[in-house]
Amino acid sequence: CALGLIIMVIAGVLGMNLFGGMFWSCSLGDVGDFSGTKAGCLAAGGEWQNAPFNFDNIGQASVSVFVMSTGDNWQDLMWQGTDATGMDKQPLERNSPLSAFYFVAVVILAYFFWANLF
Repeated sequence: CALGLIIMVIAGVLGMNLFGGMFWSCSLGDVGDFSGTKAGCLAAGGEWQNAPFNFDNIGQASVSVFVMSTGDNWQDLMWQGTDATGMDKQPLERNSPLSAFYFVAVVILAYFFWANLF
């Protein structure tokens, strides 16, 4: 069980380096006249909001990795990662498809570990 926690923390730290601060988006979505940034969203009257599962700190990253390891809607988290553009920028659909490798690797590693644990 301790090895599982260590793997979770390592995957969380890697996720923080890759996706930290990048899961934020504007409540206006693609509708509205703003520049696709946080400042433009707020100026247009939108709300800059974070995804429920993100990699902004080690606590949230560990929860996100745990959700991926359970197999519970990990694809939604992966699609958010592939849409990420940068900090304080609106996500673009399938902007970074290579990001999916991180999520698939974490899921495979977690499934392999938990399958052998029980």
